[in-house]
Amino acid sequence: MASLSHEVIKLSTIRETAKREVNLLMESVVTSGDRSKVVVIDPSLMDTFRYSGVTLDAFKLEKGVQGIFHLNNNVEVATGARNLVFFLRPTLSLLRVLSSYATTYCQKHPKTSVFIYFVPRKSMMAEHILETEYKLSEKLTHVLYGELDMELVPLDDDVVSMELPDAFRSLYLDGDLSVLHWIAKAIIKLQTARFGPIPHIKGKGVLASKVVSIVQRLQHEIGEELIMEQTPEVEAMYIVDRGVDLVTPLVTQLTYEGLIEELYGIEAGHFDPPFEVTAASDVQVSTDPSIQRDRKIPLNGNDRMFSEIRDSNFATVGTVLHQKSMWVKQSYERRKDVQHLKELKEFMKGLPEMQEFHRLIGVHTNIATQIGKNSQDPEFRRRIAMEQNILQGENEKETLDYMEELINRNEPFVNVLRLLCLYSVVNNGFKGKVLDQLKESLMLSYGVPQVITALHCLEKAGLLTKNEQRSNFPNLRKSCKLWSESLQESHPTDIAYAYSGYAPLLCRVLESMAAPLIAAAPDAEDIAPGDKAELRNNAEVPGSTRVVMLLVIGGITNAEISALRFLESRLANAGEPKHFVVVTTNITSGKKLIESLLPFEA
Repeated sequence: MASLSHEVIKLSTIRETAKREVNLLMESVVTSGDRSKVVVIDPSLMDTFRYSGVTLDAFKLEKGVQGIFHLNNNVEVATGARNLVFFLRPTLSLLRVLSSYATTYCQKHPKTSVFIYFVPRKSMMAEHILETEYKLSEKLTHVLYGELDMELVPLDDDVVSMELPDAFRSLYLDGDLSVLHWIAKAIIKLQTARFGPIPHIKGKGVLASKVVSIVQRLQHEIGEELIMEQTPEVEAMYIVDRGVDLVTPLVTQLTYEGLIEELYGIEAGHFDPPFEVTAASDVQVSTDPSIQRDRKIPLNGNDRMFSEIRDSNFATVGTVLHQKSMWVKQSYERRKDVQHLKELKEFMKGLPEMQEFHRLIGVHTNIATQIGKNSQDPEFRRRIAMEQNILQGENEKETLDYMEELINRNEPFVNVLRLLCLYSVVNNGFKGKVLDQLKESLMLSYGVPQVITALHCLEKAGLLTKNEQRSNFPNLRKSCKLWSESLQESHPTDIAYAYSGYAPLLCRVLESMAAPLIAAAPDAEDIAPGDKAELRNNAEVPGSTRVVMLLVIGGITNAEISALRFLESRLANAGEPKHFVVVTTNITSGKKLIESLLPFEA
């Protein structure tokens, strides 16, 4: 987990609160004086707990815990504790596993009390399914539903996530706006319990504007006095929802961290490589899942080498790693020039840090080597070219033929849908005949039920539709300067470097809100689609440190975060330093976004 040693504001207090709430909750689990308990945890929460500072010590033996297990189909518990405690996300697939396990356990131990804690919020829908479909209360003696309020998880010094991987689906497919209330309550909590009143809160987008309105109402309900109790630390909060920019998540990220996400996936700041990563010069590809599970690599600011290259366009990463490797080699060779005892002591003092840096260079050289093999593959480069065709509105026939080719080759379903959605969002849908032809090809390759279900979900979410009116994207591309013809990947001058030419609209909007003096498109906030709303509190931040929170609803990509860090550095160079803290419902990618909308594994 990130040490948060370079935090600008005290994000570490969020972890302290999380640990305290887990301790209090565990101490409250008792039935008729019996504190014995078995804890069953959703595996996907383990990294979230870790990043929140909640380790397995939080479930230690003096609280009566007799065992800690992962919630999956294979879990078997021999112990007969009086209390059975579940921690899980309210996802449908886990509800069946929970119901089956709780029922089996309580048949063996009839007096068991079952405590079900949803993270980060209790879901009325999940509780309804457990009660009506699985009839837990009828089968079990005692069932209690609750929530573990871990509304914010610091992933790094400048990134905080609510860890709501289904936020986009809930908002744009299911129409469940409860996420907006969770966000608004989190903003209130940030002001009342952490960083004081935020003088300026501004939202762009339909959902972002709703959040500002809810915050305004909640502030009125709790009273100005409570909001104003703390000394303000945050100058402003700018909120944008994913509906303002549906294009960017569907485009392949081309930063180092972004490509790790694209090719292998990053969960709660951890990378689980499908190959053995060591500091040696060789990379051994492994398909053994037991090996893979043991080799999770944390990706955060604790890693000096990763910090230097995470936000770089991948085209420049090899050069940086080579330069750092040569520097370490030269540093080792300085031993030969040491002639005095004092110099030797100084050299030996810095040796452990140098050796660790050398190890990290080796690790990232190996990862970059694997990424390089993928990025140099002709098919990968062709995919990028097709995406850029779509973004620039060029070579339409070639792009449509490429889509048909992918379908006929039976390429991974999610990859195909992602490209179709990119084309649809940019062009405001497909022409009727073209879409019908693609549907027919899809059903032949992937099966009728799966395709019909997927297309229904994507259409409902606004990602894959028929063209009914002219697209506004060409106007946005020109007015907001979303394409850069003069790209310099090694010495970037614009946020477009993160996607090798394409500037994310979401970042352009935030740029116009947070840094209007240096913005490439100062009017992007007004030009981009969606409502606007703002709220002002009568407060002033003391001191010279200027902290701005950038809140993204529906998920933000790693490459977009890199672009915002680049914007922060440009502000510093322009003599207008601001520290950005990115707050989001979740870290996303095109693959994650599409998968979250499908009711099946593709």
